[in-house]
Amino acid sequence: MKKIFLIILFIYSGNLFSQPTIPEPERIRTYDVQHIKINVGFNWDKKEVEGNVETKITPLRNNFREFEVDAVGFNINYIKDKKNKDLKFKYDGRMIKINLNRDYSPSDTITYWVSYTCKPQRGLYFIYPTELNPSMPYQIWTQGEDNDNRYWIPVYDYPNDKTTFEMYVTVDDKFKTLSNGYLDYSKKIPDTGKRQDHWIMDKPNSTYLIMLAVGDFNIIEYKFNDLPVQSYTDKNISTGDAAYTFRNTPQMIKVFSEKYKNEYPWNKYSQVIVEDFIFGGMENTSATVLIKRLIYNNRTEQDYSGDGTISHELAHQWWGDLVTCRNWNEMWLNESFAEFSAALWKENYYGRDEYDYEIYRSGENAFRSDSVTGRYPIWAGYGSVTTAIYDKGSVILNTFRHILGDTIFFKSLGNYLKENEYKNVVSSDLIDAINKTYKSETGTDNDFKWMFDQWIFKAGYPKLDVNYSYDDVAGSVILNVRQMQTTDTLTPVFRMPVDVRLKNSLEDKVERVEISKAEETFTIPMQGFPDMIVFDYGNNILDKDFFHKTFEEWDAQYSESENAIDRIMALKNIERFLKEDTTHTAGKPVITINQIETLRLLQNALNNDIFWGTRAEAAKILAKNFIIDRSGSILRDAYGKQIDTKVQREILKALGNSKRSEDWDFVKEQIQNQPDDYILADGLSALGNSLPAEEIYDVVSPYKNKISDRDVVQYAVISAITKSDTAGADTRVKKVLMDIAFGTDIEGRLRSFAISALRKYAKDDDVKALAIKYVDNNFIVVKRGFIILLSYSNDKSIIPFFKKMNEGTTDEELSKLLISSIKRLEDSK
Repeated sequence: MKKIFLIILFIYSGNLFSQPTIPEPERIRTYDVQHIKINVGFNWDKKEVEGNVETKITPLRNNFREFEVDAVGFNINYIKDKKNKDLKFKYDGRMIKINLNRDYSPSDTITYWVSYTCKPQRGLYFIYPTELNPSMPYQIWTQGEDNDNRYWIPVYDYPNDKTTFEMYVTVDDKFKTLSNGYLDYSKKIPDTGKRQDHWIMDKPNSTYLIMLAVGDFNIIEYKFNDLPVQSYTDKNISTGDAAYTFRNTPQMIKVFSEKYKNEYPWNKYSQVIVEDFIFGGMENTSATVLIKRLIYNNRTEQDYSGDGTISHELAHQWWGDLVTCRNWNEMWLNESFAEFSAALWKENYYGRDEYDYEIYRSGENAFRSDSVTGRYPIWAGYGSVTTAIYDKGSVILNTFRHILGDTIFFKSLGNYLKENEYKNVVSSDLIDAINKTYKSETGTDNDFKWMFDQWIFKAGYPKLDVNYSYDDVAGSVILNVRQMQTTDTLTPVFRMPVDVRLKNSLEDKVERVEISKAEETFTIPMQGFPDMIVFDYGNNILDKDFFHKTFEEWDAQYSESENAIDRIMALKNIERFLKEDTTHTAGKPVITINQIETLRLLQNALNNDIFWGTRAEAAKILAKNFIIDRSGSILRDAYGKQIDTKVQREILKALGNSKRSEDWDFVKEQIQNQPDDYILADGLSALGNSLPAEEIYDVVSPYKNKISDRDVVQYAVISAITKSDTAGADTRVKKVLMDIAFGTDIEGRLRSFAISALRKYAKDDDVKALAIKYVDNNFIVVKRGFIILLSYSNDKSIIPFFKKMNEGTTDEELSKLLISSIKRLEDSK
């Protein structure tokens, strides 16, 4: 699964990317699933699945007479054996315990059928027109990860088993279907207006990857060699936009097949866009489900591209589907590699600077997560699956690439995939593959478990204090490195090979130093004092370092570095000079020479650097350091010189930190008649951050109904106007929020964002009444939003309503939310 816009969309609608809940000990298997034959139809009026599922299993022990099958909220008609005899069973609403007529052993194959109906509250979702969304199409789609396929099929629902399967799907003939594997046949059922499609997945998969989608889809066909590559979209989506969105998929397949030295392993690759998808994307084997917000075109590509999500989900076809984590503690083996692969696609399509910048930003997100959500390892066995498996995991894989070198790194990954294809894996399998590959390539033994011990199984990152001097007698640079991080059971003294680049008129070289102690000194031969020295050349280590260099030395690193990432790191480090204490003359601040020179360098970078990311980072630094009026004037002057709208947006966001009216007026001027939705949205957000509260509404409210790509403008309006009414007393603000929260045909996540903003008005009778009316929303993100909104009402009369809702839910996560909401109401005054 893909995380999208970690900073923005996590805020808007909670976690969009499927993650398991807190990991538990690995489930112990008592049997091996051999094959599943799924036969399902649907009752649209009842929102009901009508199913008959045949499963073949083999015991994993002797004296096997009883076994369990996951099934939540089922009405079971019967369970029979292969001789059509009834099997005895017990069912508690979540697990079927089936009793056999005799003892079986591992040499036996047991076949059983479950006939049932169910109204899934998770796992399978009926999409249809409603009062709030009358234009919604009719669709059905599934989402199995982590353990949600049990809500619509009786199944062993845990990743540590793999099986082949097939699906017979009966639908109205007007609909198309998509499932894993290949379509064996599609035949009309006479005199019914229905059709049965038969899909076959003939290679083993974990059951959470079983999927189904039903809808009135357009299908865009591509090819990679002889491999069918298909994109399914609803007919309300422009086929031109859809074709543009997915145009790079065949090339992505080529890149990953070559890089990972394993051909794409399945018989097709399909992607389907569905309405109200609860996450960013889901990598079901050979058939990925994607969020509708992913669609873009050549007009919006300068601001947004779906390639990151598309490449991430595609990469899962190797990392997660071909080889699958054996338990959710090992989920990083799925997600970190998929996230790394998205960066790898950027490297191959856009160049190394884009790859390095993606890794850098993921590292910044990892630092932020460490400080905000807590310090957790990438490996989840300590009790929490966090965003570390995405951002930090991809950065650490880049570190492994740096340590091993491209040849051994990618050969190791290829060997790991080949040795474990169609199997379940744990981290030690990857360690073994690296060690074996290293020996095969070099002829020497080496155990790389140390990389995993400190970067995967432990947490934190090194904080380094670095300085250097030059020994004229020895003709050497003396480099001193101290590790300053607080060490504990999770954060060690790190071992890390760091590249150091040294350059003067006589030499330009890169030396690797092997850091392994809390404090070390390294001697590097050099003909003369270096004009430039770069510590961690290429930014391959996730660390925070304080390198004692003068401004002139950082200026040299910026000016002399060919790769953008070392220029970015130079800019990041000169920020400290902007924070120097200023002197005062006649009561007015006078900035220092270092501050003047730093502003000069930032201005030069913002106006002239060839890479947009470097220019954007210069704007971000200026955003945090408004010295007198110079930062504002530098930003304003640079705006019109930019050819990349992403940099213009960073400039407007930076000006949102200003307290000066000339900067506010500049932003207002730029958003007037602005055709770029994203520039407009960031300008509105900037004004929401900077204007006095009493001025915000009049400035941003004219845009409250503006239709924009991915609704970015309305998100910005909501965010801004809520800052103008901290007391919850402005009826104008409330009306804007209610028009979106309870409006017609509002996209679900935008609606959810408005609902969240309504919390300060939750005590108002009209808000409560509408929230109660629409709380049973078809989109779980919106439903959760309404429940939380009502929990802030302080109205204890809602408690019985919540308790009744809870009695009728089989969704454990929703039940937890209802219970916590009841508690909040009970504790309210």
